[in-house]
Amino acid sequence: MLHNDYSNKGIGTEAVKQICSIAFKVLSLEQITANVFQPNIASIRVLQKNDFKYKVTIPNAIIKDGNVYDLLIYGLTKETIKHVLSE
Repeated sequence: MLHNDYSNKGIGTEAVKQICSIAFKVLSLEQITANVFQPNIASIRVLQKNDFKYKVTIPNAIIKDGNVYDLLIYGLTKETIKHVLSE
């Protein structure tokens, strides 16, 4: 989570990009899965900007602060971003 002064500046998107690059190159992972609460539009957008693809929704999966949320699952495969890894 970023302080409000730093949100909407691409920092989260760049951080996810760098972490995924390390995960695929250094750790030799084949796939990364990300889970996000339905109302977290900012995090969903960060995943989409990094080529994560929506996989499935698990309804009513999370209870946080007395509220019930759907859980969205996104995935990214090494094959999906092969062009990025070759840079």
